[in-house]
Amino acid sequence: MNILKGISKVIDTMNEKVGIVCSYISAPLMLLIVFEVISRKTGHPTIWGYETIVGVYGWLILMTAAYGLLHDSIVKVDILSGGWNEKTQHIVALITYIVFFIPYCTYLLPSIWNSFYTDFTMMSKSWSSWAPLIWPLKLCMPLGWGLLWLQGISEIFKHIIFLIENRGESFKDREKLEEGGALHE
Repeated sequence: MNILKGISKVIDTMNEKVGIVCSYISAPLMLLIVFEVISRKTGHPTIWGYETIVGVYGWLILMTAAYGLLHDSIVKVDILSGGWNEKTQHIVALITYIVFFIPYCTYLLPSIWNSFYTDFTMMSKSWSSWAPLIWPLKLCMPLGWGLLWLQGISEIFKHIIFLIENRGESFKDREKLEEGGALHE
């Protein structure tokens, strides 16, 4: 059990730090968007602004996706699960991660890597008149998707840990124990 907790903690810590570091991209991105809008409105659009905005925004989204999953800030529909007890929610979440999330991420990782690697080895350039190299922008794809895959593994471990640690008691019994001070984390 301690091994699962340790692996999960390492993954969570890594994604926490990557998410925080990448979040600092938002302020320069906002300034770049404002600059580009002002440039266009004054009749002096840049050849690099729009493409840079799209690339930086892509980096931001892909590199912080695992951070979003870690903090449960990714959109999900709780119409059915909202009324379930905590144990059932963990079981369904575990099954969902194992049946849908991990296979989907695992299936896409090789294609994402190949897309990046092809552009890297061929030194592909953008279609625009500015024509920057594509691979630095595409580097976020395998990195971000890999971090998201790892965070999915961490979430699986957390659900397994919860189910093992709470297998012999109902949620209401656990609340009573916590109120009485019998459970210590």
